[in-house]
Amino acid sequence: MSEEPAPEHAPLSLITVEENESQNYRSNFEHQCLGKRNELIARFENEIESILINNQSINAKNLAILFNNSIDEFEQCMRDKIPAFAIPHVFDFLGSTMYAVTIFTTVGYVSLIGFGDIIASHELYLAIYLPLFIVGQALCALSFYFIQRFIRYSIPHFITTICLQIFQTDDNDNPSTVEQQNDESSAIHERLTPCIPDEAEDDYSDTISVFAQKNSLTLLPATSQSPNLNNNNNNV
Repeated sequence: MSEEPAPEHAPLSLITVEENESQNYRSNFEHQCLGKRNELIARFENEIESILINNQSINAKNLAILFNNSIDEFEQCMRDKIPAFAIPHVFDFLGSTMYAVTIFTTVGYVSLIGFGDIIASHELYLAIYLPLFIVGQALCALSFYFIQRFIRYSIPHFITTICLQIFQTDDNDNPSTVEQQNDESSAIHERLTPCIPDEAEDDYSDTISVFAQKNSLTLLPATSQSPNLNNNNNNV
């Protein structure tokens, strides 16, 4: 008696998606509280219509209470329908993800006590969605931290780069002899000093204030120096 050959893709049967079953599952997910949702929407619309017909003043507080109560009733309907969920016997990534999101959004705002058996009965939620959610939150926190650090340390260096470009532009626009450049090397160094932030300073605002004060004294030409410059030019 010969054995039947095993299917070539037998291991893939665990992740095979049956389109009809998957479609029915998603349809059940979308319509499980459709009637309740339509009822709540109609109730809210009737309240608005009654206000307009009777020419009443709009009470924002009452509308907010009605809206919040409608959300609570809809979430209660979703929680009541949780036991009716059944992950297909084949692995359906989309359907399973929708199930995990539904569990999280409907139960995440209340205590998990009382829903432990329901959640624990579906290992997919505990094994996939929660770890991914925790990792995602950690990545968001790390991204926020490193963006803050980047802004903290990039702005002073950006200012330094702008200052260097300004001095290079000034040197190109006003060329001078090599002797004059050598004589003014110390002065140029003093002019560049305010553009280099002090890395030992922890307070960034202090760095900016020191930078502004020094630049106001060194980068801007003093009015008292202009007559001396004119006299030197006349002597030449």
